[in-house]
Amino acid sequence: MEWRSLPVGASAWTAARCEAYANDQGRPTSLIAGSVSSNRSKSDEDPADWLPVEAFRCEYAARRAQPAS
Repeated sequence: MEWRSLPVGASAWTAARCEAYANDQGRPTSLIAGSVSSNRSKSDEDPADWLPVEAFRCEYAARRAQPAS
């Protein structure tokens, strides 16, 4: 698991909290699987510099706007 894919502010989380977040697939803020090419094109860009294909932009922006729990 690459911890870079966690929400903004997650860099301060403990390893245990990161692991719990990554393994919690039942929450609306869970990680979303993406294609390798999409993941590479995003890199570490934020929504101001990168957005997914149009079909997923609204969901992506809404998830990014939620605070990390």
